Amino acid sequence: MTRTILRLHIILLLGIGLVLPVFAGEEKSDKVTKSKTFTKSLPVSSGDNFYIELRSADITISGQNSDKISLTAKVEVGSRDEKLLEEFLEHLEINLESYRNGSRLTMTDPYDFESKSGQGRGVSNFFRKLFGDNKNGISMSTNIKITLPLKQSLTLETRYGDVSVENLTGDFDINNRSGEVLFENCSGKLEIENRYARTGVTNFNGPVTINNSSGEVSLNNITGSADVTNSYKPVDFSQISGTLVISGQSSEISGKEVGSDCEITTSYKNVEISDVKGKLNIKGKSSGLKVSNVSGSAIIESSYKPIQIKNVGGSLNINGNSCSVLAENITGDVDITNSYKYVVLKNSSGSINILGKSSPIEVTEIAGIPDGGQIKLITSYKPITLFLPAEVDVSVSAYSKYGKIESDYPVYLQNQEKSGTRVKIGDGRIQVILETDQNITLRKK
Repeated sequence: MTRTILRLHIILLLGIGLVLPVFAGEEKSDKVTKSKTFTKSLPVSSGDNFYIELRSADITISGQNSDKISLTAKVEVGSRDEKLLEEFLEHLEINLESYRNGSRLTMTDPYDFESKSGQGRGVSNFFRKLFGDNKNGISMSTNIKITLPLKQSLTLETRYGDVSVENLTGDFDINNRSGEVLFENCSGKLEIENRYARTGVTNFNGPVTINNSSGEVSLNNITGSADVTNSYKPVDFSQISGTLVISGQSSEISGKEVGSDCEITTSYKNVEISDVKGKLNIKGKSSGLKVSNVSGSAIIESSYKPIQIKNVGGSLNINGNSCSVLAENITGDVDITNSYKYVVLKNSSGSINILGKSSPIEVTEIAGIPDGGQIKLITSYKPITLFLPAEVDVSVSAYSKYGKIESDYPVYLQNQEKSGTRVKIGDGRIQVILETDQNITLRKK
């Protein structure tokens, strides 16, 4: 009896194996598409919260002078199995309902129904489960257009698709796993979590926080602070009225017009910043840096790439490992440390402290030195050139281990021996210290 049953099972399995290739061979090669359109509306109060929970959709949201939510959703599906498409669309639902402190939009499709209930229908369900593929090659795209009252907060979570929001006031919490996110002409508080696609915010009144992994970020005209975290894609900005913090990993960063302090971190990509009204702090790793027009102080750190900075209203502190440094028009004190590349400083008005390792140093066009200030230029194996204003009352101590000392000022030799030459120039109130292994040139301008 047992052998008979086993034989029966084998025959049935073989029969199915013979039948399935026939179905596969008869399957249509042309893909069929069908669509379904939903229209929904729901009365809501101004200031409510609107929740959107969708798997995948392109969503456009705009604020209007209204007391209700209105939406139109078009769902288009495609497959080689027309009957399966009809069954799919029959069980597809768009839900707009009251929820918590406002309302909610969700979509239920047959996949959700089967995964929750374990139920299915007809022959198509049998084959989907037989092959272990509930989707059976179905593609689906959803496009939803929504209008909200002008004052409405938004909490949105979706996996795939583009999101566009305009003309709304509220608190916005956006979580999109992959898709472009755009905000325009909105106000309130904005938090965006995104990845793999562009995030752009234009004309936003309020604080903005963006975390966009492997996605480009663009900010324009933000009345408030902005905090951006991203990786591998560019960040650009303009007209940020509050503080700006950008934490990038291998991100190129460029922008202008920050109304307060600005803090930038990145690696391996260039940074170009201008017109910062507060303090500027840049920390780069192998990043070329170009900075202009900073009203406050500037702290700059990088390695292996050029650093250029001009027009700083406060002090300047640069730490550049194997970086060339060009600094111009610095009002406050200057403190520069670098190695193996030149340092050129032009038109400064504070104390100067430059420490180089195998770095040529050139300081020219000094606009002024404060009482009690000093100039200290120290390097190794490379020359030092210093141009001093003619009217400045200085006391210069210059030491060269192997090179010559040339001066437009009277020179008093302190000692000359195998260890090098040390000279003293003047007896003024501003101390100047110059030390290197190579030539020192001191000019009066």
